[in-house]
Amino acid sequence: VEIMPRGVVEELQRHLKHACDSDVVDTALLKEARTLLDRLQHLRTRARSATEHMELQLLHATVSEIETPPALPIKELNPVKALLQQVQDREGKDIVDGLEKARDEGDFRQLDALLSRAKKALSAGVQLDQVR
Repeated sequence: VEIMPRGVVEELQRHLKHACDSDVVDTALLKEARTLLDRLQHLRTRARSATEHMELQLLHATVSEIETPPALPIKELNPVKALLQQVQDREGKDIVDGLEKARDEGDFRQLDALLSRAKKALSAGVQLDQVR
């Protein structure tokens, strides 16, 4: 995965502004740079929004998006990935604990609901190998 170093978004923005102010004639290059800058700014916004909501599916989709090159700088990517891991771990523990409790109590409705929740969690990268 190619990840841009920290500060590259701001540097790209400064250079793009300077190029526009200097009447650069290579409009295709300016357009490409602007597209890259727009993408990186969009990724930052998505990452910020996902960390504010702390919802498993949203975090998982966002991490997948912001890891795809051109990706955010590693120092911006790592906190989002760490938060996703925390949310995945918590969801996995909650599901496993709930499944064990429902099994012990013979609560088949709760088991069914937790199994549906587990399927959704698996699609978001949650590990459920602790189920006994």
